[in-house]
Amino acid sequence: MAHETSFDTTMSKEGRVVIPAELRRALGVKAGDVLHLSLEGASLKVTTSHALMAEVWANNSGEPTGDAGADVRAFRDGDTALDNARHAALADTPADPLTEDALADDLLSRLGLAG
Repeated sequence: MAHETSFDTTMSKEGRVVIPAELRRALGVKAGDVLHLSLEGASLKVTTSHALMAEVWANNSGEPTGDAGADVRAFRDGDTALDNARHAALADTPADPLTEDALADDLLSRLGLAG
């Protein structure tokens, strides 16, 4: 709607409010459409599902807020460090990063399968 329009309406005993036809046309809504209601201070805001989707899209389509790849790598590095510390504690060795070969050799020797 290009301009601000206001109407008075009355709430029924059942809590129903009729949206005048001119406003329904301007919003492009019809019977069965989903409307989002929000309370903003003492005002009730009615938003169409299409406008809500457009708002969500606009909020999520801007510049990225960070480097997701770097975040995943940092998480994985932290996870690897934690695994290395756990393996070191099990092997009674210092918490230095262990290679996969060293971990495999240690496991095989603990199981009596080292050759």
